[in-house]
Amino acid sequence: MGFSRFYLKELDFILTRHPRELDDESLIRYTIDFNKEFEGSVRFREISDCRGLQGIDNLTVEGTTRAAELEIDRPNCRLAILVKDTKEHYGMARAYQMFASDKRGAVEVFTDLTKALIWLNYSDAEIEIIEDFMENPVNPAKPAQ
Repeated sequence: MGFSRFYLKELDFILTRHPRELDDESLIRYTIDFNKEFEGSVRFREISDCRGLQGIDNLTVEGTTRAAELEIDRPNCRLAILVKDTKEHYGMARAYQMFASDKRGAVEVFTDLTKALIWLNYSDAEIEIIEDFMENPVNPAKPAQ
């Protein structure tokens, strides 16, 4: 299973779910594909949900930072990386954060979904909508330009 991406248009919210196994090449390919799909989109908030990752043995700091460097400039977009509470997963996400922060408006790493959504500046009512959406996401739709 590869990456899955879903878009909740009314809240400019993107949910990305990662595959069970992740390596450098697939993360780099994902970043390139994301850039193409959302080219011209200037404002959205994203959760990159990495909690389902099982294997990162083939994911390196070099590959992670290379993928982050491929991010295109989106100063009005926020990315919350949601990870399992393990040293390895958190460390790889932090490596991505350090380099992607130069391109995105802001990037943070979280182990708690609600804290991530609050940081993305969603209201309590919007958080409820997003949590419901995340339980049963629908097919993606490209954000407005």
